[in-house]
Amino acid sequence: VTTVDLEPEITESARGHLAAAGYRPAVVTGDGARGVPARAPYDRIVATCTLPSIPRAWLAQCRPGARILTPLATGLVTLAVQDAEHAEGRFLHTPAYFVPLRGGSRSEPELPPVAGLPRRAREHELFRFLLALTRGSLDPQEAYTLWEHEGQPQRERYGITVRGEHEWAWLDDPEGPYAWPLPG
Repeated sequence: VTTVDLEPEITESARGHLAAAGYRPAVVTGDGARGVPARAPYDRIVATCTLPSIPRAWLAQCRPGARILTPLATGLVTLAVQDAEHAEGRFLHTPAYFVPLRGGSRSEPELPPVAGLPRRAREHELFRFLLALTRGSLDPQEAYTLWEHEGQPQRERYGITVRGEHEWAWLDDPEGPYAWPLPG
């Protein structure tokens, strides 16, 4: 087991608390998006911060068949790693709100304004999820039209594919008509 945090105060505190509880995982101070190559390969990666995209370093550090569970947009996505260049999976049904990944230039852009859309859409948690997932790819009116046309889809109809340098979110089918690039 390896845990990573950017803040030395947090990792020092974690070491002390884990040791007091009788556990001795590797506690690393560093950028979690870079992973910890020296401890690879991994069977599982579980992130506890929201990401704008899936770090490629994680795929490179996972065994084929490994699983990645991470918050993205306002949901939890679980990915199956096929190899160092390819992972794919769907969102779980539950919403998830985590603090954003810190470090580097990984800031989450604000959601676009939704003025002019019906109130039920502006306030609907699943519509807000779609806006967060498609940031910069769909304007709010396009997102609303899709959301209505597809029957206000639940989170588990959405997924993520990472293939080489490309990463995209999708509705129902990774190769289907509804797919949006994620920031790389």
